[in-house]
Amino acid sequence: QAGGSHSFKTAISGTADAAISWNTAMTINNSGNVGIGDTNPNNALTIKRGASTNAYMEVAGNNNTPGTTSMLFGQSSTGDGYCFNRASNPLIFGTTNTERMRITAAGGIEVGTVTTITSGDAARWNMWDGSSGIFHRFLWAGATTGSITRSGYGVAYNTSSDYRLKTDAQP
Repeated sequence: QAGGSHSFKTAISGTADAAISWNTAMTINNSGNVGIGDTNPNNALTIKRGASTNAYMEVAGNNNTPGTTSMLFGQSSTGDGYCFNRASNPLIFGTTNTERMRITAAGGIEVGTVTTITSGDAARWNMWDGSSGIFHRFLWAGATTGSITRSGYGVAYNTSSDYRLKTDAQP
């Protein structure tokens, strides 16, 4: 402990009677911030790695196996940001404790109310569901009300209304 900070150090292996060279592996500063690979963390948790090195944080809940069915967050050595669900399950985003968007295991993107889609006043749209050629699907109360699909090089705009086909439509 020094200056209100706690440092956890490691040493590379060596031979007996050789001088030990210590490396700071983790620091908890006097503000309570934790730095892994950072001796002066400015955030609650900072993970820093050396040049040309990936910096990832892995979370494995529900007795899942790290490396196979876990969540992975971080930055690659080239600067790309990562948020991976390694399990074959969706990646879910939300606000105010409510699901707002998900990326399905098949790669589809669903935005809106997606948890109760078969009943009630649930509205949803779906961007590219990954397999059927549907780019956008619009749903209301569990029923598809329209879609934008592709087949080969063609694009179709499908709707349950013939409004856009009418030539004398009035507001």
